[in-house]
Amino acid sequence: MTETEKCEFALEQAPATTTRGFWDRVAALVNYVDSCLEIRRQRRALCLMEDHQLKDVGLNRADVDCEAARNFWDVGKR
Repeated sequence: MTETEKCEFALEQAPATTTRGFWDRVAALVNYVDSCLEIRRQRRALCLMEDHQLKDVGLNRADVDCEAARNFWDVGKR
């Protein structure tokens, strides 16, 4: 068996975890950005609500202003 054949055989036998791991990380990043944008949309929707509507969901204008001031990637709980 030549060196080239040995390398080809080794590549065929090697698991594809490196490629799969990369695409898993890309998918996780896409999901994270999608979540960030969805939360941004929800924060904007809160800003458009009137005070009596906010009261119905247990919020006040100060809570909404604080939430709206957060960066779109800031998705953790405070």
